[in-house]
Amino acid sequence: MPWAHIGTRVRVAPTATTIRIYAHGQLLAEHARCEGRHQRRLDKAHIAIVTPPTVAEPQDSSLVRPLTTYATHAVNQVWTATETMP
Repeated sequence: MPWAHIGTRVRVAPTATTIRIYAHGQLLAEHARCEGRHQRRLDKAHIAIVTPPTVAEPQDSSLVRPLTTYATHAVNQVWTATETMP
C-alpha cells in the first residue's frame, strides 16, 4: 500500500486472484495475488523517495562550531542513565 498510509488501519479484501486494500472506505491498492507462501508484490508507484528535511543555516555565524569541539570534550566521558552529567 502507499507509504503515506503506514500506520493507518486498513481492511484487506482478498479474492481468488487479487488483494484489495481499503482505508476509510477508499481503495488504496489492488495487487495480483501471489501464488506461493512468503511472497510479496511491490508496486514502485507506492514508494516515494523520502528526502531528509533541509536544515536552515544559522543566521548567526557565531553559533557554528566544528563537531570536533564536542568530540574533544566527550572523550572518556561515559554516563549511565542514573548518573548526573557533570
